Amino acid sequence: MLLIFILNHLGHGEDVVYVFGVPVRVRGLIFSEAEYRLSRDMILAWTNFAKTGVPGKVGGVAEEGKNRTTSITWTEALDQGTVDYLNLDSNDYRMVKAAYQDKCDAFWKPKIFA
Repeated sequence: MLLIFILNHLGHGEDVVYVFGVPVRVRGLIFSEAEYRLSRDMILAWTNFAKTGVPGKVGGVAEEGKNRTTSITWTEALDQGTVDYLNLDSNDYRMVKAAYQDKCDAFWKPKIFA
């Protein structure tokens, strides 16, 4: 979690804390409500993926006294020739389309097709 504060991004493997439900177990002590929601949503998506091969919708689970209706369908990463990913922010779940394509093309194409 230290990398979140330094880089404002997650590092490799830092999702494990959320997937295994640590914020759910210590809700309100160490982790924020947003981290609790993220953990709960990630557990549901990973479980759905393990059962069905499709993560399905992420977010939108109603909580006690709250109406969270925003949810998004987590689509395939490699869909129609682009590499997409799900922005894992419990306040703003969204699919990001081809975010790194220009950077990757600029780096790899000269090396591969030179």
